[in-house]
Amino acid sequence: MVFCPRCGSRQDDSAKFCSSCTQPLTDEWSTRTITHDIVIDGQLAFGLGETVIIEAVSPNPQRPEYRYVVISETLQKKFQLSDGDLTEVRRRVAPTMERPRTEVTILTKELS
Repeated sequence: MVFCPRCGSRQDDSAKFCSSCTQPLTDEWSTRTITHDIVIDGQLAFGLGETVIIEAVSPNPQRPEYRYVVISETLQKKFQLSDGDLTEVRRRVAPTMERPRTEVTILTKELS
């Protein structure tokens, strides 16, 4: 059994969002990346590649595909975005650090 961090209600272990308040229950769902520039009322609200936090899932009654509630850091307002506006966060894998190879010559003296 899982408990919602926002409202405390009990949820099924497989739940990804709270059935009471729509809070994401796992980090996997809480952050997403913007797939394209989103301009609202002539202002850039979200930029391509920007990472946003999904605050809730609440489908818009007139346009149900707009269901992810996020805050525009630029405009300091909440907006509803769709699946097409968001993608999973791309985590950068740190390049492996290869040590520089150094040739070592060992001189040995043959003992007689």
